[in-house]
Amino acid sequence: MRIFTPEEELDFAGHPTLGSAHIIREQLLKRSADRVTLNLRVGQVPVDFTAENEVLWMHQVAPRFGEKLDPARLASVLCLQEEELDPRFPIEQASTGLPFIIVPLRSLAALKRIALRSDEYLDLIQETWAKTIMAFSPEGCEAGKSISVRVFPVSSASLRTRPAGAGTGVWRPICSGTAISARTRLTSR
Repeated sequence: MRIFTPEEELDFAGHPTLGSAHIIREQLLKRSADRVTLNLRVGQVPVDFTAENEVLWMHQVAPRFGEKLDPARLASVLCLQEEELDPRFPIEQASTGLPFIIVPLRSLAALKRIALRSDEYLDLIQETWAKTIMAFSPEGCEAGKSISVRVFPVSSASLRTRPAGAGTGVWRPICSGTAISARTRLTSR
């Protein structure tokens, strides 16, 4: 299976994988199956179905980890103080199919205060394998939640069309399921 955005082909994306597995099972196989395995650019990704068919479980490939990044630089990109970063974990590039720069923070308050310096962000990602920042806090936004996440992607079009010295980018929404998987593996190492 191949996955595309309007701008590029992706090695992996969670929602298209889950949705395709569901359609294959319900419309093409037309029978009950506990698992559908999809062949993606990142490799084989099995999707398991619960007995009630209410939950699908995707088994992402093992994460790849890239170089660690300078905390002071990321704090500046995010308009935070370096002390607001969580030193228990590195700021590291990680991927289970989509690469992210994983930024651990100490608090939910810091996560909510993030304001990107887009010029610095675009300069940073010219030098990195991962192009999307995922910041996380060990505090949930709601009772009973134990983590909060914000994802800051930039489209490749903004990199191609960026005038010299410009601080603007074309920001697009993205889901963070693939980033959460990489973050989980990073923090459990």
